[in-house]
Amino acid sequence: MEEVVSRREFIKKSTLGAAVLGAGSLGMTARSHASIKGANDKLNVAILGCKRRFNATIGDIAKISNVKVHTICDVNQINLDAALLKAEENLGYGPKSAKDLRKVVENKEIDAVFVLLPDHWHAYASYLALNNGKHVYVEKPCSHNLAESEMFQIWKDKFGKVIQMGNQQRSAPETIDL
Repeated sequence: MEEVVSRREFIKKSTLGAAVLGAGSLGMTARSHASIKGANDKLNVAILGCKRRFNATIGDIAKISNVKVHTICDVNQINLDAALLKAEENLGYGPKSAKDLRKVVENKEIDAVFVLLPDHWHAYASYLALNNGKHVYVEKPCSHNLAESEMFQIWKDKFGKVIQMGNQQRSAPETIDL
């Protein structure tokens, strides 16, 4: 059975982890509320990167009926082809594909971006997405140094978008049991 989640609820849930971890300042600002679509609208997302975290992410996205994976992007054609097959298997449709993340984040049809790229691309890809009006989910680490980390706070304030960093290891049952 598919889980139906409003766009508002999707964004609220994605920022909950940051609030619980004491990073609530990465949540929504008053300015970002104006850009939220109605509860019945589809949220179009793009996935940047098709390797390590892709399989788990695509499975979770597939459970939410009003989130559509618009585009999957990777520079490596072998990774991209495998991801497109996995996406169609999980989603029941084939998303568009791209090799250039700059073109993906410029697409006005896309509302949010999942940054699943290698670590050294996280801050750059997140900035490009935010600068193009997208909400961002970025895998850990969000940055490689303190300066990049501080930039995320500046970008959140400047662009008024949601930024969520994934910390699955912290919430995994095997980690909690330790």
